[in-house]
Amino acid sequence: MTTTRGETGLPPFDELLGGLLAGDNVVWVTDRDERYVVVAQAFLASSVRRGPTLQVACTRAALERAHPAGVDVLDATAGSNFGQYGPLCDEIERRMAVTPRLSILFVGLDELDRRWGHTETTRFFTRMCPSMLQSGAITYWRATRRIGPGFLERVRQVTQCLLE
Repeated sequence: MTTTRGETGLPPFDELLGGLLAGDNVVWVTDRDERYVVVAQAFLASSVRRGPTLQVACTRAALERAHPAGVDVLDATAGSNFGQYGPLCDEIERRMAVTPRLSILFVGLDELDRRWGHTETTRFFTRMCPSMLQSGAITYWRATRRIGPGFLERVRQVTQCLLE
């Protein structure tokens, strides 16, 4: 895998992290929606300049939020075609196979945890995170502390970068 660098969209974070590498999974743990929206929007704007960008929206609010031009939005809300574990995994993996080095903003780990439970959400994350690394996707995830320490500990074991 080559070491293509990406940007967070926020110069202080780029300086702190040294930029992003192809395959990086960055998990933000924050309960402050308004701050995370700024971080996520900066990542999306930077990602669109770099290439194909996907937002996986597990909540209605994320689905309805304005997105920069060039962001493809995947509807993973309850009741959608990709609202369940298998179809969602398969679709993200299909898109990564078609578009290596995809940038992905994943919005809604907490929602999946409410919908699927801890076991299925952990299984989802531990399947997708390595797949994203292998494909060279740069992915931002978000969770709140409400998701629980057990899940966050498992995330720590799998991901490249966990920011609390």
